[in-house]
Amino acid sequence: MPKYIIRRVFTSIPIILGVLTVTFFVINLTPGDPLAMYVNPEISPGIREIMAERFGLNDPLPIRYFKWIKNFLTGDFGHSYSHNRPVKDVLFDAVPHTLLLSSTSLLLSIITGIAIGVVSALKKYTIYDHLVTVLSFFIYAMPSFWLALMLIIIFSLKLRLLPASNVRSIDADTLTLLPYLWNRVQHAILPVFVLAIGNAASKGRYMRSSLLEVIRQDYIRTARSKGLPEFLVIWKHAMRNALIPIVTIAGLSIPFLLSGSLIVEVIFAWPGMGQVIINSIFNRDYPLVMATTFISAVMVIFGNLVADVFYSVLDPRIRFD
Repeated sequence: MPKYIIRRVFTSIPIILGVLTVTFFVINLTPGDPLAMYVNPEISPGIREIMAERFGLNDPLPIRYFKWIKNFLTGDFGHSYSHNRPVKDVLFDAVPHTLLLSSTSLLLSIITGIAIGVVSALKKYTIYDHLVTVLSFFIYAMPSFWLALMLIIIFSLKLRLLPASNVRSIDADTLTLLPYLWNRVQHAILPVFVLAIGNAASKGRYMRSSLLEVIRQDYIRTARSKGLPEFLVIWKHAMRNALIPIVTIAGLSIPFLLSGSLIVEVIFAWPGMGQVIINSIFNRDYPLVMATTFISAVMVIFGNLVADVFYSVLDPRIRFD
């Protein structure tokens, strides 16, 4: 397993470089001047040239590309035009908030999806199963931005039970530990729910189908014929194999949580990667766009790697040489 992981990491390097190369040339060949949004149009041409030289915009495109690759490999992501700060500092401020939001919603969606799928499979073709099926398709088809706005209107504006934006209150720093933690939890409830509910619905459907297929297998009939309690038959024999597709889907959903959080973070004013990515694109902040693209590519590869590793843990027949 360690050799496989190391090999996957090394084989992922050309993929990441390819993604970054394509992104670099697409962004830099787009018509327009990135400095036009940040400098006074009435400044002298000399000062404008100095600023363009400072950001390396006067160099030929191939030279800029190789300089950027060299700096990128040494951990220098460049200087953000829009934030007037090093890109690394901008990411350090935003990434923890997105990781907190995405990891919490992913964990909640997996637990909820598995629970719903198992109960639905064990009660197949009952009223509960039909009700869960209808609700799952309805929730899965529901746009996340619409759900977010409806929850804000209901729980923030009408009932005034939960805050509508940001990660904490303005006066949160004056609170003691437990009230501070509860304040953070209150601000996270709505965005986490919006991200988790759709994923939980889809995982519940996959779990139901997978468990129904597994419990029809011969070894499940053998376990039942030996007199084992139904609880042990399901949780000890059926669940492990039924979880294999769920693990694969959960691993592949890691990068999609980032894309899904873009809209959610903007609606809830969550200071994470979503707002950074959208603002960097609209502001033509080339260094920041490249850095966020790199993080997205790494998340895709990491998600696939996690899925493969857990797949081999759940299925002993899978071996990586």
